[in-house]
Amino acid sequence: PYVNNLKYKKVNSLEKLFAGNDTIFINAPLNEQTKNSVNEKVLKSLKNGSKIICCSRGGIINESSLVNYLTFNKKSACFLDVFKNEPYAGELLNLENLYASPHVAGYSKSSRLLMEEEAILNCIKHI
Repeated sequence: PYVNNLKYKKVNSLEKLFAGNDTIFINAPLNEQTKNSVNEKVLKSLKNGSKIICCSRGGIINESSLVNYLTFNKKSACFLDVFKNEPYAGELLNLENLYASPHVAGYSKSSRLLMEEEAILNCIKHI
């Protein structure tokens, strides 16, 4: 909804956006519009062999729909580091075409230090 530039083609549905693509990268906030937006209907528009990468927020991809899609589309794959409930311990982890990593990028010592410094600088800037 934020793209107003005419050089981009507006697509009115996720099914049309996903259809025919080899790789889908999902990077969106979780809100009422995006919650479970990647569902059975959207996943059916993908061709077998498509790759889905999601490192935004859990809950955007409907996990039971993803289980069905990956079960019946063995050539497809999904790469996740986010789940609706974490730590995740569900059916997806039994699928060979699901690649999961823990969502802990902010847990490294250096990234934690940078976040703390940034928070302090933002506080100082607004005092």
